[in-house]
Amino acid sequence: RQVCPSREMCPSILRDGFLVLLLLSTVLVDAIEGETALHPLSKRRDLQSRLFRVTADPPSLATPASGISPVSHLQETLETHPGGRSEAEATFEIPKHKAAVEAPCKSQELLKGFDGQRLDPLATKAVGKDWRTTMCEAVADGAAWPDCPTAPEEENLANGCVFGKFPTDRGAREMVFQAMRGMFWDTLRWLVSPIYTGGPGLTVHYMSAYRASMQHEHGSALPPLHLDDGTVLALTSMGELRGKMLQQALIWQCKGGRHLAKNKSEEDFRIGALFYGKILHMLQDTFSLSHSERHWDSYWANDFENPFRFDAATHKQGMDIMREAAMVKSYSMDDVDWMKHRIYDDPLNVKGDARDEAKLMYALAQHVSLEVLNILVGFLSGLLTTHNLTTEENKATRKMTDFICDYALTLRNPHAGAGGSSLRVGRNWDRSAWRPRRPQSQEDRKKVHEARKELIREINELGANEGVPHFRNIAFDYPRDLCQGDRSQLTCTALLQGLA
Repeated sequence: RQVCPSREMCPSILRDGFLVLLLLSTVLVDAIEGETALHPLSKRRDLQSRLFRVTADPPSLATPASGISPVSHLQETLETHPGGRSEAEATFEIPKHKAAVEAPCKSQELLKGFDGQRLDPLATKAVGKDWRTTMCEAVADGAAWPDCPTAPEEENLANGCVFGKFPTDRGAREMVFQAMRGMFWDTLRWLVSPIYTGGPGLTVHYMSAYRASMQHEHGSALPPLHLDDGTVLALTSMGELRGKMLQQALIWQCKGGRHLAKNKSEEDFRIGALFYGKILHMLQDTFSLSHSERHWDSYWANDFENPFRFDAATHKQGMDIMREAAMVKSYSMDDVDWMKHRIYDDPLNVKGDARDEAKLMYALAQHVSLEVLNILVGFLSGLLTTHNLTTEENKATRKMTDFICDYALTLRNPHAGAGGSSLRVGRNWDRSAWRPRRPQSQEDRKKVHEARKELIREINELGANEGVPHFRNIAFDYPRDLCQGDRSQLTCTALLQGLA
């Protein structure tokens, strides 16, 4: 019943046959392409390691924070989701990032705090009378980009989706393969369960260097190091993950600001706004129950009566709750059932005891959008007024830094290991409430250092051949927690040269 709680959630016999063929074909593709679905830190080549990995139980499984559903309630959530765990669930679909941008972008609150009577004619002269509609469309497109990336990342409007909806990049293919493999092996284990109970350890996905390079763009941690004795070691701390996300956000902001400053065409304006949308995707994912776990108090659902309004009082309340809803855990997406993940990526249709939390977190994601859009409009207003790019981008990067560090990405424990999973989205049900630990011994620290160094080397090697969705002239690295220290040093000049 852990694998298949109800008949409606079980694959059909016909689908079983299809999955067998798909499994064989994907194994063949893996054999041809090499590391497509294999974790870059592992050098195994046997069939079992290509399909799934089983390790011994971690020494201790962390108790989930308040608000995590028991398995019985999780089952209810899955069964009452519209359509159940049907074939439609396996279709990759962009989450509601665009919707989380469009509503606050169209609100009247956005231009308050700025001299709207002065900004509007300046922006109209620079871009056209529909400048605000153009801006909102471009930001919304940018919010979908991390699900539809191009490799390498370019300073243009291109994306990697077919018909604007279906991703075709290597990372999406890898996730689809993993979803199908997971369904196949779950079905197989269910069929043979009367005579075989399986091993006691965690079943986790391998991850390619390509996908690892984009983990932070979805608010997720690097895949941890699973040792043969069952120890799971985090490659980064939560603070280091926040530092990487802040670094990425500021690089995108600086790239976008310089396109806005060109002021030569509508395309430049769209490209500039699109980069702000990429920031929003990354931050919004940290408020999704499919990507992370945040501190949750149930009274917020009652006290925050109109969370989807954007007047000044409601936005202030949203910002206050946002600061309190500190991140507890960032999932590493190695222990994930992609069908469950798909359910929680649709926050307004989550059922069961997680409904209020999913809804409120989605509302907070929209208030994140409003605040980032305020920073964008403030930068645009200052730029069109003073025409001083350096001064205005320094102001804007400081505002973005303070917002991300003090509101959007507050952390329960910056020193905790980044990664793990949860009862909600994990492949291992009640055993999925784990998180990797930080290395304590000299030997473990050496293993983590070498594993992290090797992974970053592989990512940069791919990047040199235009194989990852990052800028070619900026090397991939994992900085310290940039929120701790002198924030004034985080300038566009330093960031774009890889010095910050």
